Amino acid sequence: MTLSIPSALPDDMVGAASDSDQFVQHLAELGAPIFTAEPVNYAEFHRPDDWSRLTADGNAERMASWRQGDALCAVTGGVFAVVDVDPRNGGDVEAVRTLLATLEITVFAEVTTPGEDGAHFYVA
Repeated sequence: MTLSIPSALPDDMVGAASDSDQFVQHLAELGAPIFTAEPVNYAEFHRPDDWSRLTADGNAERMASWRQGDALCAVTGGVFAVVDVDPRNGGDVEAVRTLLATLEITVFAEVTTPGEDGAHFYVA
């Protein structure tokens, strides 16, 4: 995972999102529900049955249960959202980046998706 943090962010947010562990911790501090997911195979993870109804209560315990190989996930759509751009399906990262800037939507992190040259734009 490659994080690209825009320079327009406040220093405390840039520092907090400088690597993936701190990034997830920052999302938890914002109140985003965090959970772990065990791998099913190379490309899939098993989410808890109630993952979409989780709250931030219990984040510390769920984050502490993480094991090597697990995914550490955040429930989106509440505190923040993620715009997923997939070039394999016609997505254009630069066009989306430009559109978000034109709409004056604050992107607080951009994650390059592995192997597909796509991107996840974290917006709030």
